[in-house]
Amino acid sequence: MFKVVAIARNTFREAIRDKILYAILFFALLMMFTALALGEMSLGHPVKVTTDMGLTAISLFGVLIAIFTGVSLVHKEIDKRTIYTIISKPIHRYHFILGKYLGMVLTAAVQMVALTTVFTVLILFQQQFIDFNIYLAVLLYWLEIMLVISVALFCSSFTTPFFSGLFTFSIFVIGRLMPDIYLVLEKTENPVIWLVLKVSTWLPNLTLLNIGEQVVHNELVPVHDLLSHSMYALCYIGIFLLLATMLFSRRDFI
Repeated sequence: MFKVVAIARNTFREAIRDKILYAILFFALLMMFTALALGEMSLGHPVKVTTDMGLTAISLFGVLIAIFTGVSLVHKEIDKRTIYTIISKPIHRYHFILGKYLGMVLTAAVQMVALTTVFTVLILFQQQFIDFNIYLAVLLYWLEIMLVISVALFCSSFTTPFFSGLFTFSIFVIGRLMPDIYLVLEKTENPVIWLVLKVSTWLPNLTLLNIGEQVVHNELVPVHDLLSHSMYALCYIGIFLLLATMLFSRRDFI
């Protein structure tokens, strides 16, 4: 376990120094303050506008951070040739994968806390109380980001950063469009399109982790849905990490 923690700590230090992380955070904060301005100018419900755009910023830019930093995790070690030093030590390759994953999850957690703190301050600026369902939405978004990180790590274990980013982003988009895919699947008569869509339904349905719309409209989210959707995400995370470990273990760095 100490080996995993050491790799996770080094991964976090490396990720936190990445300039693209701060560029994405800057645009996320800019979107939040823009949401505040638009909310104040709206004639209806300014808090709903701020909440909607704020949650969107937390989700979208969190995923972008996961993709841009996650897809290069393995490649950087290979490019710098530090992978040879790591695998020459008594470290199992699953230690490496798990350590990299935990380091990125910690990085995502830090940015989520930062954005959520700013988001809370903006909401309290508009009203004197906070709807704690907002934090349930943020928690599910964090699970989504953890899932995207596992996908990015899986893709980076067998291909280049460019294709890793392309595959990860594609899986994210498919996951967010899953209800539409099911709808088209029921209506299409083309067997090729049907097969492609059917295979895509095996990918994680990320809409289950997106309750932002319900929160904005003050709709109650059943507790059993939150628990089942959380377990759903954790199962997919485990699958992608297992696949990443299997593929990475087969790579020859000699």
